[in-house]
Amino acid sequence: MTVLSDGTTVPLKTQTDWTQIEAMTEEEIEANALSDTDNPPLTDEELKRFESITTINPIIVKSTACP
Repeated sequence: MTVLSDGTTVPLKTQTDWTQIEAMTEEEIEANALSDTDNPPLTDEELKRFESITTINPIIVKSTACP
């Protein structure tokens, strides 16, 4: 989605042929991903360097019930 200056949102324009993608098998999708020289898969060594993180978003509650 794109957020316009007035705060409204509109869908992104895309040239993706979703019908073609949805018709692909998992094997075809994986083969295409593996053949992408601009984005090679991460090695096991690279994956070991990743750290798991947990993001906590604070919730701010404003109440007019209490003075």
